[in-house]
Amino acid sequence: MLIDRNPNLILYNGNCYTLSRPAVVRAIAIADDRIMAMGSNKEIRKLASPKTRILDLRGLTVLPGFTDCHLHLYSYGTSLSRLNFRLYPTLQSALEEIGKRSANLEDDEWLLGRGWDKNYWGMREFPTRYDLDHVCSNPAAFFSHDGHSLWLNSKALKLLGIENRDDLQSNEMYRTDEKGELTGILHEGAAYSADKMIPEPTFENKLKSIMLAQKRAFKMGVTGVHDFDEDKDKYRLLQHASMTGKLRLKLLCAIRYEDFEDKEQFPVVSGFGSPNLRFGPLKLYADGALGSQTADMFQPYEGSSNYGLGTLSADELTRIITDAESKGLSCAIHAIGDKANFNVMKAFESNSPPYTPLLPRRIEHVQLIRKQDIPLLKRTGAIASVQPSHLLADRDTADEYWGRRCRYAYAFRTMIKSRIRLCFGSDAPIEEINPLEAIDAAVNRCEPNDPRGAWYPDERITVRQAVEALTRNASILGGNSHQTGKITPGHLADVVILTDDIFKVRKRDIHTIKVASTISSGKVVYNKEKL
Repeated sequence: MLIDRNPNLILYNGNCYTLSRPAVVRAIAIADDRIMAMGSNKEIRKLASPKTRILDLRGLTVLPGFTDCHLHLYSYGTSLSRLNFRLYPTLQSALEEIGKRSANLEDDEWLLGRGWDKNYWGMREFPTRYDLDHVCSNPAAFFSHDGHSLWLNSKALKLLGIENRDDLQSNEMYRTDEKGELTGILHEGAAYSADKMIPEPTFENKLKSIMLAQKRAFKMGVTGVHDFDEDKDKYRLLQHASMTGKLRLKLLCAIRYEDFEDKEQFPVVSGFGSPNLRFGPLKLYADGALGSQTADMFQPYEGSSNYGLGTLSADELTRIITDAESKGLSCAIHAIGDKANFNVMKAFESNSPPYTPLLPRRIEHVQLIRKQDIPLLKRTGAIASVQPSHLLADRDTADEYWGRRCRYAYAFRTMIKSRIRLCFGSDAPIEEINPLEAIDAAVNRCEPNDPRGAWYPDERITVRQAVEALTRNASILGGNSHQTGKITPGHLADVVILTDDIFKVRKRDIHTIKVASTISSGKVVYNKEKL
C-alpha cells in the first residue's frame, strides 16, 4: 500500500519485524502519525522528498511499540521522586536512609515512599512504627512493594487520628502487638483509607508526575499503557494532558469502582475516546496480594491457618459484572490467589456472552490457579493480563507460602496451550516499566544470574509469544487492533528500535538488549543512539 504523497520520516537499513505480512522488511516510510509504506531500502528511499527526515538504523531491530497492559501512571511518576525501598536490601539500610531524609524536612512535612517488602529483607514479621520512630520524627507513610500494606510511624498515626483500634472500622485489616496496640501496619481497606487522609500534592505537581512517568515509558520502548491508577483526580489530569497535547502515550484509562457505583446510569462505555485517551474497563478487586499474605486461597498459607482475604464474594462479583456489562463496561478484575481466580471465573461464566462491551473481559495478575480451573478460564472468554516481572520478585515468597501449589503459579505456557490469550504489564510502580524484562522473565523464568535456573521451566514461553503479549495481543485487549500492535500501512507509527535482534540472541542474553529509540505517532520521543 502506497499513499500519493511524500513521507515525513523514513527508517531504513534495519531488521523490521512487522508481526504482519511480510514478516520482515528493511525500511519503513511514515507520513504524519501513520505507517505509509514498508519494503526494501531501495523502494522506500525512492519515496523521500528534500523535506523527509531519513534515519539509518545501521542494522538495528525494529518492533511495534510496546503496550504495558497494567500500570499506575501517576503513582509510578510519584515513585520516581520519592523514597524507593527496592534500593535498600535490609531494614537497617532503609532506616538509615529514612533518618537522613527526615533530617532535611520541615516540621510536620510528610516523608513518603513505597516498595518495602519484609520477604525481600528476609523478615518473617512485619516492621513496626517503633522502627520508624527511632529515626524519624516527621510523619512517615510507606506503601509496601505490592501496594496492599501501609507502614506508618506514630507521628503519622496521630496526625491521621488512628491511634488505636477504635479509630478503625471493624472490618478493616491492621496489625497489633502483644499489648493490643497498633503496630503501624495497615492492610487493604485500612491502608487505602489512611492514604486518602495524607495531604496530597497540587494538581500541577500531579501533572508533572504523569509527564515524568510518560518520559520513562518512552525510554523503555512503551508507546501505549493501560492505566489502573486509583487517584481521585486521574480523569481530570489525563484529560488536561490530552487536551493540551502533553499526553503522547496511547492511554486506556480504567474506571474506578467508586465512580461507577455513584451513578445509576454510567455515562460512558469501555473503548470510548480518542487514540490518545480512551475509557477502559471497570476495575474490581477479588482479593489482596501474596506479599501481604492477603491473596484469597482455597487452602491456608504454608505453616499457618491464614487463608487470605476475599474482598468481593462470587455473588457480589456476579452482580457487579452483570450490571457493568449491561451498561457497556467491560470488567478487569484483580485476582491473585487460586480461590479469588476461581470466584472471578465463575462470576464471568454466570454472565455468559453475548454481552455488550467493546473491550474484552480480563483478569488482572492470574498469579495462582488450580490445574482443574484452566478449562473454566478458557470458557469465560477472559484475557489473562499478567506481569512476568512479578515472578522474579515473588519466586522465593511464593515457594515459602504456597509450596507445591506454585506449579501453576504464573502458568503462562499452560494458558497459551489452552488458547487463553496473554497480555503483559509491569504493575508499575510495583515493578519498573520494562517490557524487555517482562520478555526475559517469561522466556527464562529466572533472574539472569540465578544459579538455580528456571522456576518451573515447563511454563516458559517463546520469545515470539512474549513479544506478541506486549504488541498484537495488547492491542486486542485494548480494543485498538485496527491501528496498533503491528507494523503495517495505515496503522499508527508506533515503533521501538532495539540494540540487538531479540529473536536471534541467546535467550539468556535477552536482558542485555536495550532500547535505542522510540517513535510514537510518527514522532521520535526517545533517541539514545542519536540515529
